[in-house]
Amino acid sequence: MVDDLIKAAFEHEADRAPGTERIRAALAAPRRRSPARWLLPVAAAAVTAALVVGTQFTQSDPTPPVAATTTPVDLGRPAPQRVSVPLPARPAALPDGFVEVRRTVVTQFGDTAWIRYFERGDQGITVQGGSLPRTAVLRTPLSGDVYPGDDQGSVVYEDPASPEKPRVSVSGNVPDNVPLAQHLGDSLAPDLTAALTVPVEFGYLPLWFQDRGYATLTVEGSDCSASLAATAQAPGSTQPTTVTADLATTPPTTPDTTPAVVIPLSDGRTLRIRTSAPLDDLQEIADAVRVAPRPSCDWYGR
Repeated sequence: MVDDLIKAAFEHEADRAPGTERIRAALAAPRRRSPARWLLPVAAAAVTAALVVGTQFTQSDPTPPVAATTTPVDLGRPAPQRVSVPLPARPAALPDGFVEVRRTVVTQFGDTAWIRYFERGDQGITVQGGSLPRTAVLRTPLSGDVYPGDDQGSVVYEDPASPEKPRVSVSGNVPDNVPLAQHLGDSLAPDLTAALTVPVEFGYLPLWFQDRGYATLTVEGSDCSASLAATAQAPGSTQPTTVTADLATTPPTTPDTTPAVVIPLSDGRTLRIRTSAPLDDLQEIADAVRVAPRPSCDWYGR
């Protein structure tokens, strides 16, 4: 299931429109639990879910829709607790040229998945683990524990004897990708220092986001640009709604085609809160977003 959620979130980042059918299917999929050897501690997962999806879920009286605005504020707005989500594994050795460029956390109903991305040009290696149930790979193995991936030229390592062990994906037509995926999966090693520091969180979202939704937080780049997206389907609606908080060092260069609030911060970053569909309480959501001082992303490019 986590694969469908992650894929839907990435498609949203690419074209700002979630894949409705995929999200519905993912949220309706059967859930299963995995042993705890590779999982985040339960307390950490619960805290992470609260931070990413929001810690205050209360209904508010409807207010008129908010048009796009720009409101200077001091960075002294409420700050999130600086909770770091552990990213507890990585391959012991990567092929020459591959460096880490992105870290993502996905949460739903208290479960958490984490993903680390290593790239070399258009070639990619990802390591994915956590407590959020994953869709099992139901294909004929290419060799050992390596299976065909969803995308052309991609392969996936998954140990069927240890479903709690992180999954490794190799994409972008990497030479000898099958033995490489097997080697990377076999060489996974604990990483006790890697973590994703939560730089932005929702302090308020409508109640139905907590009841039905999931959230994705991605941090990337040497400037620690962050994108936090919460997606859920409102009661009576046939389409999911996504609320996104983007935190970047440069203002957006393209106009918003959906309702948005843009907030320049005193440290030079820009916070933009936008929705895929009009929400009466967009301004209340924007006012409650919490921002931490710029974290260190010294892991980028390593």
